[in-house]
Amino acid sequence: MISPFLFLTFQVPLVPLIPFLSIVINVVLILNLKPLTWIRLGIWMAIGKNKIEITADDRVGLQAVANRPVTSLGHLGGPNVF
Repeated sequence: MISPFLFLTFQVPLVPLIPFLSIVINVVLILNLKPLTWIRLGIWMAIGKNKIEITADDRVGLQAVANRPVTSLGHLGGPNVF
């Protein structure tokens, strides 16, 4: 564990200026994207959202199986040691 009193040597120079300029530059770049790029982004975001929802449903089912007590697996033919 890192001590909260440990002096870290790396610091970002010009702290208020560099982050502000970075945000401004990135916003300008984002606003200059072509409409087709935004459409592609929307399509990929929709695909990703659907994929996450599908796999989340699968994980909920697997979670229920994983949370079953070990003693309920006795029907599989193995010895019930608990």
